[in-house]
Amino acid sequence: MMIWETARPYLYARKTPGNRIIIGGLDESTGYLRKGIQFILNNREKIIKQLVNLFPELENRIWADYYWGALFFEIHDGLPTAGMYRPS
Repeated sequence: MMIWETARPYLYARKTPGNRIIIGGLDESTGYLRKGIQFILNNREKIIKQLVNLFPELENRIWADYYWGALFFEIHDGLPTAGMYRPS
């Protein structure tokens, strides 16, 4: 089963074998690149808090074994690209 909360920013979660949860989301638009582990750790805590908001019985019973951050890029016109992007 997968849960997809469609609020903005969205949140998704699913249970895996071994009684684990994969959870992600809370994407945000930004015009600049934020670097550093502190940014990733802060988002990790926000995502865990959102999961506990949905399932209060998990409070003080969950932690992150693994976590990561990723970037998604779009160009100004929203069209797909293949190969090198050359702005006009």
